[in-house]
Order: sequence, then structure tokens, then C-alpha cells
Amino acid sequence: MSGKEEQAQEKYLEFQLLQKQLEQLQGHLEEVQTKIVEFHQTRDALHELQGVKQDADCFVSVAQGIFARARLQQPDELLINVGAETAVVKTIPQVVELLNRQIAEVAQLHEQLESNMGKLSERINMLVEEIQQL
Repeated sequence: MSGKEEQAQEKYLEFQLLQKQLEQLQGHLEEVQTKIVEFHQTRDALHELQGVKQDADCFVSVAQGIFARARLQQPDELLINVGAETAVVKTIPQVVELLNRQIAEVAQLHEQLESNMGKLSERINMLVEEIQQL
């Protein structure tokens, strides 16, 4: 195998590796975008819950598409899972604050992923040019 063929093969292998990494980053980016949407939907639902009066009748989700009729005795208090099978009581504003922090963290991750994808794309484009020149 000649030197050019060897170089082309190495560059092509690097191209394939970078292409695979770019696809993985795209998958992570989509997951992060979904998470951001979920956080916003939760925050919006909490804002709506603030207007609900005590002892209001409502439906509570038990599972996907399954609801139970319930009465809200304390609509301003929420039970939050903090891990290790432990839950704490928080007010709606406290939970909204927590969600806002999580949204900011996930948005920062989103920016990092986009930046990494841009760098990978640039390197891939450079490799394509280098392969074409061989």
C-alpha cells in the first residue's frame, strides 16, 4: 500500500469515528432538548396549580392514560423526591425555583453540546477536504 493510500485510509477511519461521535452528540442534544421542554411544561403546570383553591376536585395521573379523582387538601404543598427513597415537602415557589435552576443547568449543557458538535463538524469538513486532495 502506498503512502497516500495509507494516509487516505487513516483519514477515512478518523472521519468515520468523528461521524459516529457527531451522531452520538446529536442524540444527546435531542435528549437535552426534550428535558428542557419537560421542565418548562412542569413549571407551567405548577403556575396553573397556584390558582387552584383548597379542596378543589381534580384528576391525578396514576399511570400513562390512567387517572383517579382526587381532592386537593393542600394545593400549595408538593412532595419532592430528593433521592435515596427520600421526599421532602416544598412550596410551589420553591419547586419553581428548583426547576429554573435545572433549566439553566440543562441549557448550559445544551450550549456545550452544540459547541462540541460545531467543532466536530469543522474537523469532519477538514478531513473531507484532506481526503479529496489525496
